[in-house]
Amino acid sequence: MAEVCKLFEIEKLRTTPYKSSTNQVKRFHKTINSILAKTVADHHKDWDVRLPYAMAAYRATRHETTFYSPNFLVLHREVRVPVDLMYKRPQEKPAEDYDDFVGKVRDRTTTAYAKVRQQLGRNAERNKRYYNIGLKPKRFALGQWVLYFNPKKLRKKQMK
Repeated sequence: MAEVCKLFEIEKLRTTPYKSSTNQVKRFHKTINSILAKTVADHHKDWDVRLPYAMAAYRATRHETTFYSPNFLVLHREVRVPVDLMYKRPQEKPAEDYDDFVGKVRDRTTTAYAKVRQQLGRNAERNKRYYNIGLKPKRFALGQWVLYFNPKKLRKKQMK
């Protein structure tokens, strides 16, 4: 795993489990909940039956931020769905030997990750630009009165 991290210039972070800046689980749950809300029956009791199909659809869909599907980024190829099997989508020719296969996968993966990083950078700049449009900086003069929020800390109570 250390070699893979080195290859893609990934710095592994060790953080607390619920730190929102490094944990994308809440956002993913919101996405899956919205997909399931559109597919479950009126009584909402069959979500567990429909979950594998919702996950398959999510994994096979190209994302707006990366332009790649999660299947391609994780498995280094698109998975075959029943429609592909039914209509016999042309398959890639199998590699001649193991070394060729590894080389092809490595090349595809490094180019995909490089493109994803560029695209994520562009999206971050775009999001920053849109955020800053509505931001109005506050300027205070020296000696001007301002309100200062200082919440009372209660003993043995969390500040959440």
